[in-house]
Amino acid sequence: MAVELHESFAIHPGPWLRDQVIKPYGMTVTGAADHLQVTRSALSKVIKGNARLTPLMAMHFEKVLKYRQRSCFECSRGTI
Repeated sequence: MAVELHESFAIHPGPWLRDQVIKPYGMTVTGAADHLQVTRSALSKVIKGNARLTPLMAMHFEKVLKYRQRSCFECSRGTI
């Protein structure tokens, strides 16, 4: 059973990806986009919090990062 949280607790996955994956591994946005098989522009918008995480991009994250796509959506929706 999911607990519904107020939307102010929702976490956009973009900053997490930037702070926990891209920066620590010394990657560029372009390099990360190539690795994730998404466009640099699309990844940049997600990282900056200006675009939602699409189901397709979540599948790429899951494949490359071994991170469940459902977890990404739960963070962005504010449900745990």
